[in-house]
Amino acid sequence: MESQVRDVASGIANFAHRAIRISYTGENSLKPGRDSFVTEMCSEMSHEQICDYFVGIDRQIGEARNNFGTSFDRKKANGMSRDAALAEVHAELVIRSMESNTGNCAEKALLAGILLKATLIEELTHRGYPDFEIENANIRISIAENGNHGGDHTVCLLHYDIGGEKAVVVDPWLNGTIYDPEDAHSVYVTNLENPNEPAIFDQVDKNKTQAVNDEECVAEVMRSVKNIFGENLEFLLSSERLSDA
Repeated sequence: MESQVRDVASGIANFAHRAIRISYTGENSLKPGRDSFVTEMCSEMSHEQICDYFVGIDRQIGEARNNFGTSFDRKKANGMSRDAALAEVHAELVIRSMESNTGNCAEKALLAGILLKATLIEELTHRGYPDFEIENANIRISIAENGNHGGDHTVCLLHYDIGGEKAVVVDPWLNGTIYDPEDAHSVYVTNLENPNEPAIFDQVDKNKTQAVNDEECVAEVMRSVKNIFGENLEFLLSSERLSDA
């Protein structure tokens, strides 16, 4: 089962990376490669034009995050519970990021966490694993940061107990990568222009984690995923299930 869990997680990381493709920090922090947006889309632009373009993208992401706080306060003022407001504003942020195809590590990690929550257990069932085996795997999803170590990066963590307690780092921002925590340093050295980004993600964001595990948040985002990208999602063998989401 472990290989199947990792297979689904890898597909989701790649999907989330491309579903929220344009990232100011990614294009300026990752080593150039075949997956570079600048290489793909900006080959005809001058250096100045590319810089101006990504300054605008960074501003757009900042505005979306500012609207997040304003929307949360407004929902609370209108009588919505804190948990319900958190679920709605996180769903709004992820949906806006998909619609604009623009976001940074936090938005990508949120989408990956929601996709995992929505599909992983059902996908394992579809692939033939019995309910008791899936339940015993104790699959958990969280959103974590490396801020305790001076970093500024957000990833999705997938924990499970299959032959012992294990974890996988799901990082759509890093070109849709998944890796084992013990491999984090080598992954960042290989992929980052400046390899000094701390590689320990032990600062769990309780609000983001709550959101990606919230049924209403997950359902709202999955409706938008279906509307934007259609039913045939590449990371699922049984994509037609989303028609009932």
